[in-house]
Amino acid sequence: MRDMEYLTEKDLPYFEEKAKKGEAVIIYIDPDALLEAEEAVGEFLELEEQRRKDKAVISEEDLMGFLEDNHLLLSEEAKKSEKLIRENKEMQDTIDKMEKTLENMRERDKRPVEKIIAGADGDSDMLAIIRKAISDGFTDDEIRMVTDPDLQTEKRDELYEAIKLGRF
Repeated sequence: MRDMEYLTEKDLPYFEEKAKKGEAVIIYIDPDALLEAEEAVGEFLELEEQRRKDKAVISEEDLMGFLEDNHLLLSEEAKKSEKLIRENKEMQDTIDKMEKTLENMRERDKRPVEKIIAGADGDSDMLAIIRKAISDGFTDDEIRMVTDPDLQTEKRDELYEAIKLGRF
C-alpha cells in the first residue's frame, strides 16, 4: 500500500483498458468509505426512483452534487484519513511487538534466582554480576532484571547503577 495512488474519474478508462487486456488491476477501497458509499448509493437510488416516478431526469450536475454532498468524491481529507489509518496500523504493530516483549519478560521474571545462577554456570561475567548484586542487597526481582539475557552490557550496567542509586 506504500505505492498507492489516489484515482479520479479521469483515471478509470486507463484501468478499464488494462483489465480488458487481462492485466491485474487492484483498486483498494477503504471499508468505512465503502459503507458510506453504500448508504449514499441507497439514498441515491431512492431519489432516482422518486424522480423516475415524477418523470424527472437526473442531470450530471445533480449527480455530482449528490456525490460531493455525501463525501463520495476523493478529497484531500480522504488522503489525510488514509495516511492516519496507515500510521495507526504502524503504531498498533509497534504496540503488539512491545506487548509480546513484555510477555516474554514476565515469563523470564518467573525464574527463581537459583535457576539464574545455575544458568550462568561457566559465564564468569554473569556470575560476577550476580555476586555483586547479592552483596549490594538486590532483591530477587532486581537480580532477574540485571541478568536478563537480552540486555547488552552497556544497558545492563546502566540498569544496575540505576537500581543501586534508587536505593539511597
